[in-house]
Amino acid sequence: MWIVKHVHQFNEHASASLVPPAFASYARIFHPAMTIDDVPVRWADVAAANGTTAHPVMEWGSLVGSWRTPEQPGAWQEA
Repeated sequence: MWIVKHVHQFNEHASASLVPPAFASYARIFHPAMTIDDVPVRWADVAAANGTTAHPVMEWGSLVGSWRTPEQPGAWQEA
């Protein structure tokens, strides 16, 4: 329960609202997008398909051009 006691009040832009600020560093892991056949697609590949650049602080909507894009045939079908 020590984690719950040390997590800050929720703020969607602060890692300390999700994990306690007790560690020297944190890793950000990007979930894969999926093809229609359930094959994982890396965010770097989605970025390349959209002429954008994968980087440590990337966001899905910025990579594909909109937060409301439901799919990109030939690249991914499920975000």
